Amino acid sequence: MRNRHLFWITLFLVGVLGYMHGEHIGGDVHWRNNLAAAQREAARSGRYLLLDFSSPDCGWCAKMDADTFSDPSVVRLSQHFVCVRLDSDENTAPIARYRVMAYPTLIVADAAGHPLYRLEGYVPPEKLAPLLKALAPHSDHRLLENIPFLSAPSK
Repeated sequence: MRNRHLFWITLFLVGVLGYMHGEHIGGDVHWRNNLAAAQREAARSGRYLLLDFSSPDCGWCAKMDADTFSDPSVVRLSQHFVCVRLDSDENTAPIARYRVMAYPTLIVADAAGHPLYRLEGYVPPEKLAPLLKALAPHSDHRLLENIPFLSAPSK
């Protein structure tokens, strides 16, 4: 009887640990954490940067990881960008440069780092996916006209 309980407890713990191993910060998007290296990659590949400014204690950032950055369409479309995750505790220079005042903040920038579009606050997958689709290489940028919540950053 005791061996049977030990067996089930062990099986349960293996399952829990396996589940926890599958959980990862940032959803399923391939995030870089070095902005300068990402800019070089974007310049070489002809892709835009997708900058995600987040904070460790940000509940909405965690919700975006769980919902938006794990959504299959967002994950697929993110492959057309060089995605960079910038943590508020570690990346103070880019936070100042891009005037990030709230978390999460998403900025689409060119390879030189010039911001093109900015989204502040939680963005559900059904809103982010059309933006990524419209900005992907070889897409029809007129699709951007149909995204009412989008704002171009002020110069």
